Amino acid sequence: MKLFMQYLRQKWRVLAAFTLFAAVLAVCFALYRLPLRAVWYPLALCAALALSAFINRALVGFGDTRLLAEGTEFTDFDSFKRYMRKPVKPTYDSGGGFATETAAAESPLYYENDTPIYRSQTEGATIEDDNGNVLCYFIWRNRSVVFWRTGPKADGYLPVTVYTQEAMSLAQQKAKHINTVFYGVYAAEAVAALAIYLRKREK
Repeated sequence: MKLFMQYLRQKWRVLAAFTLFAAVLAVCFALYRLPLRAVWYPLALCAALALSAFINRALVGFGDTRLLAEGTEFTDFDSFKRYMRKPVKPTYDSGGGFATETAAAESPLYYENDTPIYRSQTEGATIEDDNGNVLCYFIWRNRSVVFWRTGPKADGYLPVTVYTQEAMSLAQQKAKHINTVFYGVYAAEAVAALAIYLRKREK
């Protein structure tokens, strides 16, 4: 619901313009005693397409595929720190991967369980509250992690949810599949609109 209201706030001008144009056309047709169905039919088609597009956008997170990713939750900072400290190599997809940082240009300081540890991985990162107070200090060696989210402020910013490159890749694939389905929906709506038009033309 929050995303829906945010989307409406972003697109209110477009919705207002659509409503205004529909009202102007309806008034003009009524003044000249023209059939209002000539207005309602294209408006209904536009509304149907807009609704399908909105549902499509909603199902793919309004363009933010991170909303489709399944993360791993940690209800305490200690388990989160252990997870982040564990050395894990980043895995990249064919598009170059999702990691925001890479140690490819560095020389490893040492190896841990056959995994290279770089200088950037020995430096710590923090989770802070709104006032800049450090809630959690951790070593980010798990390079499969792309980003993390903290929980509500009232709950002490817990749980912490982490998202890996694999989760983001699956989310992107899911979004692509959803979009593919809706391409078929749009095509079906276009065929239906054409069929209705030809049927009315015959009458």
